[in-house]
Amino acid sequence: MMGLGPMLRYAPTLEKLQADTRGLHKTEGGRAEARRLADAAIVDLAQLCTPGDAEAGRLLARIAQRRRNYTIGA
Repeated sequence: MMGLGPMLRYAPTLEKLQADTRGLHKTEGGRAEARRLADAAIVDLAQLCTPGDAEAGRLLARIAQRRRNYTIGA
């Protein structure tokens, strides 16, 4: 996960989730376990999130919405 800069703090949680869920999607029970692990990872990521990260996320959503609005009207 090179080039993430300040987002590097999230890499260990995301890498662990990827490793823990690899191969679980083959059965319904595995999919349920993958969802449970993803829910736990979301909680972990939320605890790591800084106010600056949260604001950046809100800004990205607003920028994307504006781009959609201008693309539709073009």
